[in-house]
Amino acid sequence: MLRCLARPSALVALALCLSPGQARAYISQVDGTVVPQTGNMQACLDRPVTGEAVAGSVDAVRDGRILPNAFRPVENPLGSGLYPVTFRMIGEGAGFRNTFGYFWTDEDPTNPANLHMVFDCRGGASCACPCNPTSMRSSDGSATSWQRTFNFNTLPGFAPGRAIAFWIRTPEHLDGTRADEQCGGPSAANQNHRTYFTSQALNDDGDFVHFLIYESATYTNTYYFGFEDLFRGGDNDFEDVLARVTGLVPICTPQPESCNGLDDDCDGAIDEGVTTACSTACGTGVRTCSAGSFGACSAPAPTTETCNGRDDDCDASTDEGLTRACSNSCGRAARSVSPAASSIARRRRRRSRCATDATTTATDPPTKASAAPASRLVVRAPRPASRRTTRAATRPRHPSRAATVSTTTATERRTRA
Repeated sequence: MLRCLARPSALVALALCLSPGQARAYISQVDGTVVPQTGNMQACLDRPVTGEAVAGSVDAVRDGRILPNAFRPVENPLGSGLYPVTFRMIGEGAGFRNTFGYFWTDEDPTNPANLHMVFDCRGGASCACPCNPTSMRSSDGSATSWQRTFNFNTLPGFAPGRAIAFWIRTPEHLDGTRADEQCGGPSAANQNHRTYFTSQALNDDGDFVHFLIYESATYTNTYYFGFEDLFRGGDNDFEDVLARVTGLVPICTPQPESCNGLDDDCDGAIDEGVTTACSTACGTGVRTCSAGSFGACSAPAPTTETCNGRDDDCDASTDEGLTRACSNSCGRAARSVSPAASSIARRRRRRSRCATDATTTATDPPTKASAAPASRLVVRAPRPASRRTTRAATRPRHPSRAATVSTTTATERRTRA
């Protein structure tokens, strides 16, 4: 894995490194220590039931963040007027018995009355990750149990959209003394105990990081809050207090919606109404954003030209270059299949047939000769007489021969009689 560290003087090392396929960010303390240390946080994130459904779907080092640090309860079901938030304490690896709670971000968190407890100090021993929370806390839904659900719509001061943030209070005193058997709490009697908030600006520990947040890849509107409870740091494992909270979304400052997969205008919808102009050879259209990326252009795309009277390939010509094979008694050829040209040709053929039919009447029935095509009709002239016939008709007969013929003819007639 490629590691990038910022200079130790920086509050948080958001070192962006180009590794194969993605950019990764890491958070470090001011001394350059990348957090969280040890494998405890990853072990709790991967634990079935209390962690993610698939091990490794949330990476303890790569996916750790310090923002967002304020949230608002989510209406669930939508339109019900109910705003349930479920808190689960899934790891407490510290020797300290800490308390955990929330406050309204528009109220003064230094006033103990404004710190509202979710989990009081545990009754059992510490539970390092991977932790079975029932081994350190009860399951009765009380402040000492490991799981509680608050219906925020029933709590004083609630209003839809009003933001909350979180805190832990430790048994460590402001003077540095420690009383491990004591329990930190929000009461006035515990004001000399160190308190750490999800907002770094509220902590009295300078630029030291006390809070990491992870967004669940398995559960909707769910985040993991991990705290480090020692002043100026300890083991940096961030599972001294580790809670999984369901029913929250981060607050945001409204700004114009952009195509980035985020709710920029804080209306509960993501990338809504974001479009960009586009065009193809066939015209103009728009691309609509969804889940952080723009979709296909709505303008028609060019297609193969077909014989339909339209400009399918968007080149400003209609039905161009289209032909179809054809044949008649004289041979084969190709004809245009343009609708206009085909229509004209059909009309011409009909007119030609009508003109031919008009020359034939009922009193002049067709003969074989007249029925044949004009190109095949042949008119033969009378055959002239042969030379022999002509000479015989003009040449005078020999007298003796003529007499002989006549005599023979008369004798034959008498004999027959």
